[in-house]
Amino acid sequence: MSDRAENCILYVFDSLRYDAVAESDTETPAMDGLSENGVSLTNAWAQATWTYASSASIFSGLYPTAHGCHQYADSLTPEMPHLADRASKADITSACFSTTYGVSPERGFEQAFDEFYHFGTDGDPTKPGLMEKLNDALLPWVEDHADDRFFVVVWAMGTHHPYLTPDDVDEPMAPVESHPDRDGTARSMQERPRTQVDTVRRHYKRAVSHSDEKLGELVDVLRDNGCYDDTEMVVTADHGEVFDEHARMEFAHPLVKSVSSLLLPADTRRRLGLFEPSAFVGHQAIFPTDELIHVPLIYKPGSDRWTDLDVDDEALVELVDLLPTVRASLGLDVPDAVQGADMTSLLTDAPKRFVHSTTRIHGGPLTFQSVGDGEFKYIRKHLATSDFSRDHVERAIQSVINYLFGSRTLLLRDDSPVSDPAVEAELRTALRKHNEDSREVSFDGLRFEVDEDTKSALEDLGYH
Repeated sequence: MSDRAENCILYVFDSLRYDAVAESDTETPAMDGLSENGVSLTNAWAQATWTYASSASIFSGLYPTAHGCHQYADSLTPEMPHLADRASKADITSACFSTTYGVSPERGFEQAFDEFYHFGTDGDPTKPGLMEKLNDALLPWVEDHADDRFFVVVWAMGTHHPYLTPDDVDEPMAPVESHPDRDGTARSMQERPRTQVDTVRRHYKRAVSHSDEKLGELVDVLRDNGCYDDTEMVVTADHGEVFDEHARMEFAHPLVKSVSSLLLPADTRRRLGLFEPSAFVGHQAIFPTDELIHVPLIYKPGSDRWTDLDVDDEALVELVDLLPTVRASLGLDVPDAVQGADMTSLLTDAPKRFVHSTTRIHGGPLTFQSVGDGEFKYIRKHLATSDFSRDHVERAIQSVINYLFGSRTLLLRDDSPVSDPAVEAELRTALRKHNEDSREVSFDGLRFEVDEDTKSALEDLGYH
């Protein structure tokens, strides 16, 4: 090996919880094998609780407060840093294989890649056979480029709901509509009481294991073609998922909960996951709890750059750190505007003090921000300055209600409210500085109109 990786594959699982990899009761031999050949970073954090803002942070190395891409209609621009910038000038062939609507040409993600394969149309993200379709394109591409230098980004929706594998259906390549009689869809799981969470978790673990199997097929191709050792492999998630751990407004005043019990039927409260945890909540319109922003991050080196490092695998790292780390490993420059840092320094001699997330809910102005130090987390929610003509009326109303009747700030430790004025003041100051720093490098993203077919497809994925 040299001090520069010949190749790099960044593999992002959508909605993969940290504990699905960390705990032993989910079969993930491919990820376990990569961990054994590298390092599993136990303190990695996402920049948002759902895909649109998080994916933009991964691809740009910018926090959401700087890139401003919070909704599907917010697009990256050529002025922003990008993972694959100028890779071709270094004789590196770059490609992206995406299975989500969020990482798409429409949103500006194809810029800088030599090739972009998008399987986020025609209901693909809800098809149980999607991971097979992904590998049908990905594996031959890797074989064809095994003798070249390459950089590949893979966005795999196999761990996102609906939690169905090809064995669960008669037609794996038919879209799964969001209706309650199809067990494993978001709606069907939201209908379940908390006592049935084990069924939801069983669906999820099977989906995770199936997706890991597809990752293993990629690893086999790399080994068979003699390029595994020289290929840097990074496996992570854009965010996690909430099952029965939390509710959307669990920290609301008791009086609000009492009034809601009189006005709203119990099944409605459960389906929306409003005040009491149910069997499945998802990752929409909910506080940035650990289940959502604590993500797995496995780094399998492809060079000697990591060999002599005394790595602290518990050091704080974030998804914005992926761009500078990957580009440094490939011998590419890191744009000045990037807010992330090379993880080789963060894990050794220059640890990060704080991690940040910013999430604006789908179709509404309610925004959650968090700052954490690895032990405590301070959360603030506010209504963003917004063009309400672009917001869904229903989500705008929900945003205002949530803002008015739920807790606006929280200090959490292990996701439980605590009181520590000194820690809260320190984290509040860190959040203020983060926002100020982001304004100094902020970019104006593009907005585009979303067609009706795409809106319907997004609803099938639970984004209503």
